[in-house]
Amino acid sequence: MSSHLTEMLPALALCFLELSFLAVLIITMHSLRKVIGLTSYYMVVSFILVFAQLINAADISLVYEFLDIQMNISSSLLLTTFMASLLITYTLDGPIAAQRLTVAAVVVSGSFFLLNTISQTQTQWFGFVVEEDKRQFFFDFFEKIRINTAATLGAIVADLLVLPVVFQIFKNRNFGTYFSVVISFLLTQVVDTYVYSLISNYHSEQFWLKMNQLFISRAFIIIWLSVIVTIYLRLNEYGKKGEEDRNPMDFLRAVLSTYSYGNLISQHSRDWEGRFALFVENSPDLIFLVNDKGYPTDVNKRLILRSGHPFHELQETHMDDILLDQDKCPDDIFEDIIKKRMSFDEIWSATEESPEMRDFNFESIIKSSDDEFISIDFIASILYAGKSKLILLTGRETTARHQLTHQRDQLTDQVSHLQRLESVGRLAGGVAHDFNNLLHSIQGSLDSFDNKSDIAEKDRIVGNIRHAVSRASDLTSKLLSFAKKGNFELKKLKIDDVLNSSWELFKPSCTQSIKIKFLNSPDPIYIRGDRTQLEQMILNLLINARDALEGHSSAKITMRCEIAYENLPGWEHAAEELSASNYCCVRVKDNGSGIPEDIMSKVFEPFFTTKPVGKGTGMGLSMVFGTASSHNGWIHLESALDKGTEFFIFLPLYNAPSQENITRYDMDIENVQTLHRPS
Repeated sequence: MSSHLTEMLPALALCFLELSFLAVLIITMHSLRKVIGLTSYYMVVSFILVFAQLINAADISLVYEFLDIQMNISSSLLLTTFMASLLITYTLDGPIAAQRLTVAAVVVSGSFFLLNTISQTQTQWFGFVVEEDKRQFFFDFFEKIRINTAATLGAIVADLLVLPVVFQIFKNRNFGTYFSVVISFLLTQVVDTYVYSLISNYHSEQFWLKMNQLFISRAFIIIWLSVIVTIYLRLNEYGKKGEEDRNPMDFLRAVLSTYSYGNLISQHSRDWEGRFALFVENSPDLIFLVNDKGYPTDVNKRLILRSGHPFHELQETHMDDILLDQDKCPDDIFEDIIKKRMSFDEIWSATEESPEMRDFNFESIIKSSDDEFISIDFIASILYAGKSKLILLTGRETTARHQLTHQRDQLTDQVSHLQRLESVGRLAGGVAHDFNNLLHSIQGSLDSFDNKSDIAEKDRIVGNIRHAVSRASDLTSKLLSFAKKGNFELKKLKIDDVLNSSWELFKPSCTQSIKIKFLNSPDPIYIRGDRTQLEQMILNLLINARDALEGHSSAKITMRCEIAYENLPGWEHAAEELSASNYCCVRVKDNGSGIPEDIMSKVFEPFFTTKPVGKGTGMGLSMVFGTASSHNGWIHLESALDKGTEFFIFLPLYNAPSQENITRYDMDIENVQTLHRPS
């Protein structure tokens, strides 16, 4: 017996080497499924099954004489590997993939069965020529393949129905992976072997003997095959992902109903539901699904991560509390949004009333768990879920944009304030001279006061002192008011008051050689504007005119305001929809050196200046352009060398129709930037 076993060792080693090769081949193809696709993996498994039929037809067996057992190579080695591939696919890819593997194996084996049956028939059919001495051999060969292929088909179906269920039962009872694999293989092969033997040996008198021999020979194979399968499952971290918690009966029910019409519809619906859920959960938008009572019924992952609030907390909070109002959001960055804040009932009504109940847009604020305010631009749509009506709020975060806008506005205020301070500095010499004259007047009046004994004369002197003090106080008050930093605020203004105030601030800085002329409109003209910015605009033009007249022998500055008319220079830049009677025009003219034609298009650009270093920053005319634009107006320039320059500023009247969306200025000026907020 020992000598026979020694002689059998090479044969046994070859069998286990073949088994190991097949197992590694299947494992390798499965591990590459994401690269080459599952179809290639399925085809390799099916090819092994087909090859098994050819080996089986050759009736190659290994005989254990010392155990009186005959091991069929085909059914013991090749068919057993199918169970390994089925279990690997089920555990790592899921029940659907296991069903698809089985279907692929059945289709390939069934096709092989059909072709084999046709070939067998051709050996006996009239008209087909086969060598006579080989006719019976091929007929018996094909017959054996046909029977074994049918048996293999039955075994494949049995494996599908039994193996995953048995494995899952043991795995759910916390048996180890190797033990679950071995037991499920052994128990499955009882059914598998019975079905295979029943179909292939149903006519044999030795049916039970051959079935027992097949079962015993497979048992040794299964023990080694289970080791290889378990190692692969462990390498793929099976058991740490929760797949072992599947319900075995769910798999069986799914197999039995997979291809029913209703199940196909249900599966299709689940596939689309999964895709939709994947899209919603990974969307960069923040999504609320809200019922008609104002409470969220669902939100996406992005909203939960961004807000920091868990779903159960959002679900119990009314939308009026989620979308903040003025009391809950004091941050002035979002002041414009808060002013337009709508309640949930208003949002619901507006969405229902919008065309086709879609695309109602609004902006709102929410607060994160970290006390961060988040601005969101929402699009609201009405949805129906059965009989329930819901509202879908899909929002894109705009916090960064509002922060940048707020920073830009702050920078604009700072630039505007610095430019005003520059103007104050340039006016300071004249104001100081005027103020000094007033002080001398007061001092002279006080000196003469002691020398006067007449009460009436003393009253006159006191009156002069009071007038001088009032004049000095008014001058410093206007200067400080102009220099202080204030917010952009639109009010109803009389344009004459603005021009007079600017004129009074400017006059002390003029030299004696400059003749100044101010023409007031006979009728009051009212506009809507910010007083400080308008004063700054006029002062910038006056200071530029003064600088252009330096060294001029007959210097002259003229300023006037009038109702616009169509033949007025600069009105040609107005849009066709505008009416001249709804605008006034402020004109500042000097007879200085004029502006060269080659730089006319650049004078409004920020930081462009022709003055020496220390004399100007190049921001004056840029601020003038920005102020006119922010007041829904425009500016026109006419100039000629050695003849002078005139600026025409068009501003809408207080009672003029809103023209905010009409293009008002088409002068070709490049790189001009409006440095003031729009009204």
